[in-house]
Amino acid sequence: MQQIMLKQILQPDISKAIVLRCMSEKTLKQVQCELKKEKFRDLIECKKFGKEESK
Repeated sequence: MQQIMLKQILQPDISKAIVLRCMSEKTLKQVQCELKKEKFRDLIECKKFGKEESK
């Protein structure tokens, strides 16, 4: 099981996909805000720095 998990973590395509999705959905300011938070519930505050939803 550990080998499977390690392969998933080390696959550059998957990591690149995660980074690209984050870049397309979040702003730099939002990511920096999230990195400073210690509790999961505090991440809600960072949504105000997110990208505006297209309507």
